[in-house]
Amino acid sequence: MDQLLDALGCAHDRGVWHRDIKPGNLLITRDNRVKLTDFGIARIADRHLTQVASQIGTPGYMAPEQYLGGPIDHRADLFACGVLLYRLTTGRTPFSGAPEAVMYQTLHQEPAAPSALRPGELPTALDAVVRRAMARDPRHRFADAAAMRAALADLAIGGPSTGAADSFDDRTLVQPRHGSAAGPIATPTGGSGAGSSTGRGLDAALVSQVERALATHIGPLARHLVSRDLAHSANVEELSRSLARHIADAPEREQFIATAAALAAAAGKSP
Repeated sequence: MDQLLDALGCAHDRGVWHRDIKPGNLLITRDNRVKLTDFGIARIADRHLTQVASQIGTPGYMAPEQYLGGPIDHRADLFACGVLLYRLTTGRTPFSGAPEAVMYQTLHQEPAAPSALRPGELPTALDAVVRRAMARDPRHRFADAAAMRAALADLAIGGPSTGAADSFDDRTLVQPRHGSAAGPIATPTGGSGAGSSTGRGLDAALVSQVERALATHIGPLARHLVSRDLAHSANVEELSRSLARHIADAPEREQFIATAAALAAAAGKSP
């Protein structure tokens, strides 16, 4: 992101808006340098011309003003950088579906915060950076690429805006989506498998099954979340609904809740 923002700052200083920032237009060289490519639809600023945008770009990365056909400037590229940052840190795009659905979401909906999609792995301070970069109103975005780069630098070193609890190093951003032993999230040693105590009287074998069901949606982080949410869950229904909030996709959430209820019924327990 630092290198991309530096490249955009160079282009913007010369009055060039790229208008199609996306993974496909970024190349990584053998020495790990980022090359920004494909200026085929770039617009060159000219104070003597009225700049009216057309719907040119890639759905999902286009800024709202690109969809609306209004005036655009360098901040359309910063919006796309926010989308890219969202994808890099969460493993998913903030907007999805058919082009029409993506356009509607871009214009009217707020995507889930990155830290909500990877709880405990991403600092909440990252949410503010992404939210500002992806603000629907260009006036609410970063003033320029350098300002966004500075915000990321503060975040990366745990600067004043992040707080000590939210500081993180480069490994946080590049670890696999579901976490790893080398990442900042450690799997609890107690676990919630068969034979362990839940602390709330729930059957340990049943809780272990619920944990495995959750893991099919979010991976190894399931054990950590189950161990944590057991403390305030009196039964399997409460536990499954508490855990379901960590699943980003709504149909998958409902599927998980139904699976947990079926497991409880099969075990002869009231869900």
